[in-house]
Amino acid sequence: ERGVSKAAAQSLVKSIEPILPLKMIKAGTEFEVTLDRQYDFYGREVIFPVELSFKPGPKETIVVSADEDGRFDARIDGRKDGATSQYAEIPNFRSRSRIGSGLYATAKDNNVPDYIVSEFTRVFSYDVDFQHQISASDSFEMFFGKPLSGTSSKRKVLHYAQLNFDGKSKAYFRFTSADGHTDYYDESGRSASRALLKTPVSGARLTSSFGMRRHPLLRYNKMHTGVDFGAPTGTPIRAAGSGVVDIAGRHGAYGIAVVLKHGEKYKTLYAHMSRLAAGVRNGTRVNQGQIIGYVGTTGRSTGPHLHYEVRVNNKPVNPTTIRAAGGRQLAGKDLEKYRVTKQRVLALMQTAPSSTQVAQAGQ
Repeated sequence: ERGVSKAAAQSLVKSIEPILPLKMIKAGTEFEVTLDRQYDFYGREVIFPVELSFKPGPKETIVVSADEDGRFDARIDGRKDGATSQYAEIPNFRSRSRIGSGLYATAKDNNVPDYIVSEFTRVFSYDVDFQHQISASDSFEMFFGKPLSGTSSKRKVLHYAQLNFDGKSKAYFRFTSADGHTDYYDESGRSASRALLKTPVSGARLTSSFGMRRHPLLRYNKMHTGVDFGAPTGTPIRAAGSGVVDIAGRHGAYGIAVVLKHGEKYKTLYAHMSRLAAGVRNGTRVNQGQIIGYVGTTGRSTGPHLHYEVRVNNKPVNPTTIRAAGGRQLAGKDLEKYRVTKQRVLALMQTAPSSTQVAQAGQ
């Protein structure tokens, strides 16, 4: 409106970013601009901004000045050159991308902390096998940052997680219920948690499926009552669900094995272990995700792997297709508060800078 060229305006704005990310400038902020009539290289009269100043908060003024060559330099009035704004603390970040070469590598390229990626994979571990169901064209979104309640800001938390895969889209929001339990819930208020995880060993490859097969040692067709995951000896094996240890130790052709009982209906079996985890013995209670043993090749086995079974009412079922019961459904006041939290998170996401943008601004 004042006749300033687009190039000059963009250069001025860009100089502010290392001191204060532009997305953190609040709506309604007043700017004071000093304009000057100058002549460009061709002798034409142009309008040029020689100085701009504004207050990002009550205790600070940012000043942008142009030198004699037309280059802009931003600084905080009264502080050393290079100082960042006290209002530049960014509470939340947003990261969206295609998965590409892999979730972890792509998220790291987008400056997402490792522990946020781990939490993301845990949230979706009930819905998807990241080793086999995710492709390069699938996509994710993570929104993470300072907890919505409390005063601690040292460690960020994952507020929102979305995964688009296999033509489907799933999203979960972080919420703490009145009883102090924190979990992730879908749009309707049902938790992501299920009775059983999809895979009890990380980074393994599926080497043998559930169903009839020619046994590699016995050399005849035999029902394979579980699935096999190939992994190096010593790889930790985790409990697919919380339960009580029913068997722990040598168990015939299964070698060193653990059988967990999950209520009256479900049992899981983990076979061919190299050894049990400390404290795992008959009658002890274990939590979902707890390490119960380590991959090995004991018993009737051709190499290091985990043989994993799920039994429903003592009948083997396909572990890769079963959708085990579970998943808390919020109700009453918890559901009302969850809906408020969900809307608050969605609103914060609209103004949060991407983690990549913030990293680039600091370079």
